[in-house]
Amino acid sequence: MAGSNNPHRGSSFDAFLKKEGIYEEVTKRALARVADMQRAIIAQSTQIHHAQENKKSKP
Repeated sequence: MAGSNNPHRGSSFDAFLKKEGIYEEVTKRALARVADMQRAIIAQSTQIHHAQENKKSKP
């Protein structure tokens, strides 16, 4: 929305974090949390896959 004249629109959240001096720390923590969630999803998916394979192999 470049050129918007919305009087209620402020600066970006990134700009706020940088102004507060915590941008790097917050970004690092956010990326770590995303990586943790991705690992959990992969682990869960792997467990489900193994359970399905075990069901198929049993007569």
